[in-house]
Amino acid sequence: MSIDKFDLLFTPILGGLIAAYLAIFVYYVGETIIAVPYLDLLQWILRYDQYWQAGDWWNYLWLPHNEHRPIWSLLLVLADIEWCRGTTLPFILFDSFCFLLTIGGLAWVIWCADLVIELRVILTAAVILLIAGSQAVIYCSLPILSSNIHTVALLILALVLLDSDSEEGVRPTIRRAAAIAAAVCAAFGIIGGLFAPLMLLWVAWAGGLGRGWLIAIGLIAAILFACFLPGIPTGHLSDLPALSRVAEYYISLLGLPWSHAASLVWFGRLAGCVVLGASIITFFRCGLRARRLRQVERIGLASLIFGLLITAMIALGRWSELPEQPVPIRYGIYVALAEAGLVLANTRWLERVWQKGHRRTFQWGTLAATALLLIQQVVAGQAAVVVTSEYKTSYREFVAGEPTTTDRPVFLERRPVQSEKALAIIRSLGIYQN
Repeated sequence: MSIDKFDLLFTPILGGLIAAYLAIFVYYVGETIIAVPYLDLLQWILRYDQYWQAGDWWNYLWLPHNEHRPIWSLLLVLADIEWCRGTTLPFILFDSFCFLLTIGGLAWVIWCADLVIELRVILTAAVILLIAGSQAVIYCSLPILSSNIHTVALLILALVLLDSDSEEGVRPTIRRAAAIAAAVCAAFGIIGGLFAPLMLLWVAWAGGLGRGWLIAIGLIAAILFACFLPGIPTGHLSDLPALSRVAEYYISLLGLPWSHAASLVWFGRLAGCVVLGASIITFFRCGLRARRLRQVERIGLASLIFGLLITAMIALGRWSELPEQPVPIRYGIYVALAEAGLVLANTRWLERVWQKGHRRTFQWGTLAATALLLIQQVVAGQAAVVVTSEYKTSYREFVAGEPTTTDRPVFLERRPVQSEKALAIIRSLGIYQN
């Protein structure tokens, strides 16, 4: 294959664009930090006062928060209150680490694959573009959304630790035991993390691991379900869902981040249809040769299935909530994970297309898409700044006892007594005063 001047310039140009993309992301993380307690964080402060202050650490950590058991977030609340007096710094540091772990884990899998280096560069860029959009800064800057990135990061860590072509030696045994532990820990971000051990079980089977590993993972998954589910509220699933409405909302969710903008809901739904259609094709194509998939394809397919399953759970639980309104952006990480998985699951097909003479099309397409997404990166970041500014204004009004002048109430809606109690605790402990 001949290499011309464009081939030599392609990687540095793409690298520069991706560096700018990530720099914009980091900038907007800083601009959107909300270092004041609101919504779920107020509930966690009440929980801290009711249980932890009374010495009841078990109920503090284990009792459900809605349908979740967000142990990682509750541990961060402890660190924030006990060590930092309420600055949200533990959240920012740990959540940013989890975000880097998610991207780094997928990039590691790509660079371990037997692919030409240019294709590795393009696939890595695709993962970064999909996951590190400015709409995702909220997973690093807003404590109340931290549970989402905890679950995703621990899933990716589990998949990367488990999947290998060799079962021999002590180190693989330790690594795979750590993978199972990470998959179990993924359940303590959001409830959808319960799927993580099941994804691990599928990857173990597709990767040809021994029967002992399959039995161990399956048994641990069953124990996790048996311990986790009792006591979880199910009221939001009590009504029989209208399947057509659920399907409509599911498509809208798959269209994030565009379906979050009122003027782009139609485009988001179109994008959602494309993602779902491509996913179905990928399932059929990969399902017929699951035991012959490469590591990058196995992990990609597991990420795709995981993202689609959690998105389906969200659609079932939230389909009746303002279905005509833009979709909440907080669910975007699961769609981005599914899309990144979709790309990785199709690496064999992409490699064939590359080798058939479409190398230049890949390169130009990647540069064009990156340039367009750079523009979106700024637009989405500015929108996030506006929203977080409204939350900060609303919090100042809440503390001053004034009615909110924004559409972003920070207090616990329909629970004014609890809101006032949380504010009293904040003042008495001298936390979150900056």
